[in-house]
Amino acid sequence: MKIFALSGPTESGKDTVGRYLRTKGVSKLKIGDFLKVIYQRERSEKQFQDWNFDTEATRPTWLMDAFWNEVSCYLTAKAIEYASIDSLYGPTMARYLKEKLGKDCIILYIDLDYEARLQRQMISQNLSTLEEARAILEEKDAFKMEKGTLEVRSIATEYVDNSGTLDDLYRQIDDILQRHNVT
Repeated sequence: MKIFALSGPTESGKDTVGRYLRTKGVSKLKIGDFLKVIYQRERSEKQFQDWNFDTEATRPTWLMDAFWNEVSCYLTAKAIEYASIDSLYGPTMARYLKEKLGKDCIILYIDLDYEARLQRQMISQNLSTLEEARAILEEKDAFKMEKGTLEVRSIATEYVDNSGTLDDLYRQIDDILQRHNVT
């Protein structure tokens, strides 16, 4: 079993990478879906996001163990050998997965310069001005930076530069899959 954990700033191409990995036989999973199962089981009075971040701060090992239990049961039940999960916002889960899975956890940090991400934000949100896109992008970036996205970059297994063409991105992912014996 191999897990590709995706991280990076807003509009860097994480979803594109996840979709491409799916064409290569790598199932695409969302971290939030598994955390919501745990949240519902806990019957917390808090809103999901507040519960998630509070639990990660106060009971990180418990939360990561519960998360991994949900993921591994799902992968086993579905007989999934390769999966991508997104999106890693902070280092807690990245470190946990690396420690738990060792070389079978590949953390991909997908990066792209600010101006290109700004253009993508305009397109993805169907915005008419750069100012609108900038406001949304900066708010999302501030949230991710507060949660430690840059720290994930420093512990990532693989760095993906998404500043080229789509074919360039796909070649990088193909190289990563080959290096990690996923064909």
